[in-house]
Amino acid sequence: SRSYRLACTGNSLAGAHLFALAIKTRDGSRSMKELWNWPAFFDYMDYYMQDNHTIPLHRQVSTFAANMWDAHRTSYGPLWKPETSANNLTLTVACKNGSITVRPKNEYYSPGEQVEILVSPSDGYSFVAWDGDIISYSNRITVSMDGHKTIAAIMAKQNPIIHIENQIRFTSTNQYKYVSLFDANLNIGAIRLQVVQDNPEGKQFLFGHMTENRNNRIQLYLSNGKLCVGLGNNGTLKTNIAALQPNTKYNLALVWNNGSFTVYINGEQKATGTYTGLSQLNTFADIGNSGIPSARTEGFLGTIEDVRIYNRALTAGEINQTVKALRAPENWLIEDTLVPRDLAGNSVSFSSVVAGLPGNAVFDPATNAFSWRPWYDQGGSYELLFSALGSDYTQKLAINVEDVLLKSWYQDWLDSNGVQSAMVEY
Repeated sequence: SRSYRLACTGNSLAGAHLFALAIKTRDGSRSMKELWNWPAFFDYMDYYMQDNHTIPLHRQVSTFAANMWDAHRTSYGPLWKPETSANNLTLTVACKNGSITVRPKNEYYSPGEQVEILVSPSDGYSFVAWDGDIISYSNRITVSMDGHKTIAAIMAKQNPIIHIENQIRFTSTNQYKYVSLFDANLNIGAIRLQVVQDNPEGKQFLFGHMTENRNNRIQLYLSNGKLCVGLGNNGTLKTNIAALQPNTKYNLALVWNNGSFTVYINGEQKATGTYTGLSQLNTFADIGNSGIPSARTEGFLGTIEDVRIYNRALTAGEINQTVKALRAPENWLIEDTLVPRDLAGNSVSFSSVVAGLPGNAVFDPATNAFSWRPWYDQGGSYELLFSALGSDYTQKLAINVEDVLLKSWYQDWLDSNGVQSAMVEY
């Protein structure tokens, strides 16, 4: 401690210390320091003089010795510092708009020791990458301590640059919705949208972007009802991803990230791969058409809503959090199991209280299982919100219940009984 050092005789030995460093033997082979062979003394004096720099009264009895030290000590090797030993490698982790978990969390680490680091974004942000001595795009990394390490977690706001909530109805193949790409990112981005197609025939663009030379494509389209992707210089980069049924709502997402892409349907990854040739962005894109003003002839027929365009990549967890959708007719058993992990991969437990839970639907938080057999008066669209205990994390489940046309006598019977009193199966 400082009190201990001040109680010793260090304030009279700087001159001797400096003298021993400067003076060598007659043949010049060794310094007086080596002849003294007293490393503890030299470490002690270096530490003493640095720690008491702002307290001249305690530094040295001789002002001359103190001034000579300040002027010439750096000419004779490094000043005092902790030696690199088996237990003093340091790890510095910085994070803004998120929290860091380090295991084990020590002041110093041994060479070769493995340290696990997990970053959890704050609400409204998502993890992008690690920067510094470690470059990684995974929010959970393992660091091998082969030296001092300094890393920083880079976050990005989750908000999309474009969000069109309203439903857009497309009834002709030359119809389109213009959107600006002023804040879009050429190398990394994502598109999410909900679609219901009327007629699966032919080629129908859901999202279209191209430059005038018909390159630099960012395209989601249907070919005879099958989902396809065009990126960069390839308009048929990935075809026949999945067949989308008419009159059925689908949540679609396309993510591109520095040469790789992923396609999701209803929160599930359906295609992945690589692309080339995306080198320029236009100032706009089309919702529901090709993105080329002179060739808007292959438009979508149906409805598109909740369009979101991002200037960053979305994680699978982010997409699954908000786009999972189910569809079934009345009196049909609907079942689903929630994934009990948040966006950072941490385990979560869900509350038994579910916002928007329909009558006679059941959610078991012990098994994360949801089940519901909607009755004949429960047709329509539902959005359920499942909340994690002890955090702000939520998962949404969209359900579309199709109205079933009943025989007139059965409908009359239902109406005569008013509110249902029991499930009837036949």
